[in-house]
Amino acid sequence: MQDNESTVAYKPKLPSPNAFDYYYSLGSQLHDMPYESSGLPLLPREVQWLRRNQSVFRTLAQAQNKPYILPEPFIEAMEFPYFAMFRQLARAVSLQVRWHVSENDGADAVRDWRSGFKLARDLYGDTMLGVLVAVACEAVVNIAIAPHVPQYLSAREARELARTLQAAETEPDRLMTIVEGELRFALKELRRLLADDSRQARENLREFHKIETEPLENGLSPDSDELQTARRQWQAVENRLAHYIQNPAAYQRLRRDAEQQLQRHATRAFEAFALVGGRFQPREAPSPNTGDPVLDYLVEHLNPLAMAYPTALRYWETRTRRRLLALHCQLREHYLRERRYPDTLKLLPLGDWAVDPFSGELPIYRHQGDSYTLYSVGVTGKDLGGYRRKPSDPPDTPENLFVIPGVRGSL
Repeated sequence: MQDNESTVAYKPKLPSPNAFDYYYSLGSQLHDMPYESSGLPLLPREVQWLRRNQSVFRTLAQAQNKPYILPEPFIEAMEFPYFAMFRQLARAVSLQVRWHVSENDGADAVRDWRSGFKLARDLYGDTMLGVLVAVACEAVVNIAIAPHVPQYLSAREARELARTLQAAETEPDRLMTIVEGELRFALKELRRLLADDSRQARENLREFHKIETEPLENGLSPDSDELQTARRQWQAVENRLAHYIQNPAAYQRLRRDAEQQLQRHATRAFEAFALVGGRFQPREAPSPNTGDPVLDYLVEHLNPLAMAYPTALRYWETRTRRRLLALHCQLREHYLRERRYPDTLKLLPLGDWAVDPFSGELPIYRHQGDSYTLYSVGVTGKDLGGYRRKPSDPPDTPENLFVIPGVRGSL
C-alpha cells in the first residue's frame, strides 16, 4: 500500500503518452479558478480568468486521443487527492463551454465539452470512488451544454455531440472489472490482517485500528458520544480476539467467514449495477450485523464495495441523462433538417443506447407543435407526467428524470 505522500509527490512530464498526466498536471494549476455561477451570462471575474488561462484548454486538448492509464503510485493508494483536482478541471471545462455558448460559438463549445467528457469517461475505469467522481465530473460538464443544445448548436455540432454520447453508451461497461479489482484488494488486505497465527492477527488489527481511528481521536473530544461508541465497539473486538487466540478452530472459521462476507458484498454489488430484467432495480447492501464483533469490524472497514449501492443509482441516472442528451441532439438535428420535430422518437436513428434504463423502453417523448418534452421515468419506474420535485416537497417525493425540461424549436 502506498501512503498519501507518494501520490502527492507524483511529477508528470508533458508531453506524455498518458492522458492521466495531462489531467494531473492541469488540475494542480487551477487554485484561483472562480466558480460561482452555472448559467449565463458569465460573471466578469469568470471571463477574466478564462482569458488568462486559455493555455489550460489547449493543453487539455492534447489528451483527447491518448489512452488513460492510472500510474503505479496510485493503484493501491487508499487516498486519492487527485480526484479533487480532476473535479476542479471539470469545472474549468464547464466554465469554458458556457463562455463559448455565450459567444454563440457552438463548434468550440462542443470541442471543449468533449475534452471534459473524456476526463469523466476515463475516471469510470479507476475505482468505485473514481466512479463517484466521474459521475460528478460528467454532470458538471454536461450541465454546461445541455440547456443550450436546442438554441445554439448547428446540425453538424448536434450530430457530433450525439455521436460522442452514443459511442460512450456502446462501449463495454468497465464497472464489473472495478468490482472485481476492489474485491481482490479487500481480500488481499483481509489475508494480511488475519495472518495464519491468531496472535499476529491481533497485533495486525490493533495497528490497523490505530491508523483508522487516529483522525477520529484528533477530531473529537474524548467524551464525545461518537468516540465513546467507537471505543466500546473496539473493546468488543478485543474481547472476541482473545477468544480466537484460545480457539484455533474458531479462528480458522472466522477467516473463512470473513472472505465469504466480502464475496457476498461483491455479488450484491454486481447485482446493484446490473439491469436485472432489462431495467434498473435498486439493491441494498447485505446486513453488516453478523453477531461477531470481529467479523463485523472487518467487513465494515475492509469492504470497498459498501458505496456500490448508492453509487449504482447515481451511475444509472448519469447514463440516463447521457442518453437523453443524445436524443435531444438528434431532435435538434431533425428539427433543423425538417423544420419540425418528429411525431415519435422511432423516426430517429436509434439503437439499444436509447433505451431508458429505468423502464426498459424508450424515454417519454411528447411532441406538440413547435415544442416537445422528453424525460425518463427515473427510479420510480412510473410516468408521472414529467413531474419534478419542488423545494417545498418532501425529499422522498417521487419524480421523473429530465435533462432539459421543455424545448421549443429555434432556427
